[in-house]
Amino acid sequence: MSEHLHLRLHATAGGLCLDARGRLDVVSRGRLAQALTAIFDHLPMRRLVLGLYRLDAIDRAGVAALVAAQEQARQRGVDLLVRGPQDHVRAALAALGAVGLLADGADESWGHLPSRLRRRLVRAAGWGCPCPTRPRSRPQRCARPTR
Repeated sequence: MSEHLHLRLHATAGGLCLDARGRLDVVSRGRLAQALTAIFDHLPMRRLVLGLYRLDAIDRAGVAALVAAQEQARQRGVDLLVRGPQDHVRAALAALGAVGLLADGADESWGHLPSRLRRRLVRAAGWGCPCPTRPRSRPQRCARPTR
């Protein structure tokens, strides 16, 4: 598990995407707030996708930071879409009553992801991939010496 919050901003066909990796907690919430303020101040946009698909952990302060980011985006006229949370992040959002932050169809829509990561997720899930993820080979045999 990563100890820090890493943010990556990239452009996709659907607009700008900010991917979060690591922990979103009381220590790192300020970093997210600063990044979003800089993005909103300097980049003209109508929509920003916040990808949580690689977020390791989130606490109450992290959820509060997401709620504040949603409000900040609304005040500036930007649609902030929170997408792709893992099950434990989704459970934390549900426990704190913030499931409304998630965009509809967040699990099915991976269009905001980079293509190399999208391919990896599709192969891992086995959705629509005609070829196996690993080449089939003979099972390995035990290399015990014979007596």
